[in-house]
Amino acid sequence: MPGFGLVSWTTAALSLLSSKLVHPVYFPYPWAPVLHAARISLVFQTLSRRDNANWRRLLWGPYIFGYLVACWGGGVLSHLAMGLPPPQFYSFHPWVNYITVHLVLTAFFNFYPNLLVPKIYDTLLFPLDGLLRAHSVVSAVSLFASPSISNPLSALSQPSPFKNMDTAFGHIVLGILASAAGGITLNTLSLWSEEWRFATPPILKASLWGSADVWGGALAAIVYSSSIHSSAFQIPSLDSLTAAHFPLTVIPKFILRIFFKPSVGGFGAGLNQVSRFSIPFIYSLFGLANTKTSFVEADSEKPPTQQTTAVPMGQVEAKALAAIILITIFGARVLATHWLTSPPKAGRGNKSKKAVTEVSKEAKRK
Repeated sequence: MPGFGLVSWTTAALSLLSSKLVHPVYFPYPWAPVLHAARISLVFQTLSRRDNANWRRLLWGPYIFGYLVACWGGGVLSHLAMGLPPPQFYSFHPWVNYITVHLVLTAFFNFYPNLLVPKIYDTLLFPLDGLLRAHSVVSAVSLFASPSISNPLSALSQPSPFKNMDTAFGHIVLGILASAAGGITLNTLSLWSEEWRFATPPILKASLWGSADVWGGALAAIVYSSSIHSSAFQIPSLDSLTAAHFPLTVIPKFILRIFFKPSVGGFGAGLNQVSRFSIPFIYSLFGLANTKTSFVEADSEKPPTQQTTAVPMGQVEAKALAAIILITIFGARVLATHWLTSPPKAGRGNKSKKAVTEVSKEAKRK
């Protein structure tokens, strides 16, 4: 299964990034946060050094903390949205990791500033971007499994109020925050400049590819959460939809049956008929079977000749699938924005300035 081979490679890469330490003694941090710190530093320095006057006047305070806000915006907002303290609020390790990486790269690019070419590093690093972004999205969505969210409050014997976020829309919001909040904050507040200022968030005026971080993060959250059979992506039988399930109620049933498969959820006396969201063509493409031991397929009793051979999918494979989706999106964005877009013609800017000057002179004469 060639598709599953790609999933296996992606799974291995994600495992390496999450578990392998840079050095067990001198820098005991996994590669994922280290490379994330480096990737954001590349973008931040490119923006900061774009204007030489800004770079010369930029002080260390705005330079360091603007970078940290860009790095941590998504993670901090995701935790706060779930009523959980972000790791940066109780551990010094994220501070050591991110500041160290940023300072090292700052020193390096002081000697080699010409290497900061977005077209080159965006092209070379888009697979890494997809892996790191998938890691962030899955980490945010996995907050629903936190004991303080999933378990009842011991003193009150009732679920956490933040459990209300555990809906399909809540998963999508967390995916967007984890994927795009840092970049949106960076551009909205001009964090790379000497004077931070609030402006209209560029994402509100962005093109399709300019907003890929937003809809890509949402899509990754949908793919991951639905693939692990999250209860947020389950509905009652398609024949018993109510107004609470709008807009599903206005979609033709034959379309819904493509994406919602009948299942039996729960255990023992708690078994009940449900329909779970599924993306069958993606699972088939990668040779995956979207099954889980805690769920029993309603149509699982088939003759052996009708059963298909596929690899069961768990959380690891679902995360790899989300990463593949993001890698594909970011690769297409690089192709569209850096290689298929015609560069501006030389002299166009000078001609426009000349035209403006001539118009002003003509106005003065009148």
